[in-house]
Amino acid sequence: VRLWEEFVDAANLFRVVLTPEFVITSAMLRQAGVASVAHPTKAARAFNASVRAFFREGNAQKLDDALRSREGFRTADRAGLHMSPLSETAGTISREEAFIYSGRTIIGRLIRAIPGIRPAERSFVTYLNYMRTGVFDEWVRNYEGLDVPFARYEKAADFINHATGRGDLPRFLQREGGIMSAIFFAPRLVLSRVQMPLDLAGAIARREWREGAQMARDLTAF
Repeated sequence: VRLWEEFVDAANLFRVVLTPEFVITSAMLRQAGVASVAHPTKAARAFNASVRAFFREGNAQKLDDALRSREGFRTADRAGLHMSPLSETAGTISREEAFIYSGRTIIGRLIRAIPGIRPAERSFVTYLNYMRTGVFDEWVRNYEGLDVPFARYEKAADFINHATGRGDLPRFLQREGGIMSAIFFAPRLVLSRVQMPLDLAGAIARREWREGAQMARDLTAF
């Protein structure tokens, strides 16, 4: 298993040349482009947080702790809203594709020792987590006073994950995200672009007009 992890991280070495400059703008303009354009105020707040995370690891941890201790965290987590970990030793399933290499391998630790890599990762993760939680919390506020089945929260979380580049891999491929990223560069991102319009189509088919209208606004804003 350890040898396989080393091989996967070696296969993803090419990502080093893309950081930190490319990756910092990639989170906002490429991966979370739909959510950023549709929610500019939240994007500005997320960008401010990502800059703070870039310059100080302590800032990144405080910001992450604040997101995970906020009132709506349990609802978001239960609904399946993805929040990427700051931990270097987290598994590949939960990591962002731009930083898929693990901190548990020799190669992964060497990569993270390169100046600029860890700050870029902190910034990238912080931006995406802020966007996901900010947009989800807005959806939750729109449900206040309404008798809404929890399945709609789950569908909202799915769409927000997709709008921030977190597509759903088939279950049998989820544990192979590292090697998939080496072969296809960003399979989750590619799938997310297909899954967003499918989310909208599903909402319309279920006659969930409120959710469908929000999805349509986000997609057409982009």
